[in-house]
Amino acid sequence: MSAPAEDWEAVHKALELVVSEGTGTAARAPGVAVAGKTGTAQNPHGQDDALFICDAPADDPQIASAVGMDNGG
Repeated sequence: MSAPAEDWEAVHKALELVVSEGTGTAARAPGVAVAGKTGTAQNPHGQDDALFICDAPADDPQIASAVGMDNGG
């Protein structure tokens, strides 16, 4: 069962806001809408690991990226 279109629109807008004004602003690109999500994974052996995924342009993704940083906090 698929979610209603308005739910997907809300998720896509939220992912764009992560990059335009939230915790993923380092991924902004002039003239390109980027959608992304930051995250943290607990690490029992040190600082937490940092995670980031994104795609662009947000309205018609052609590029996707995923980054993980061990002990990134």
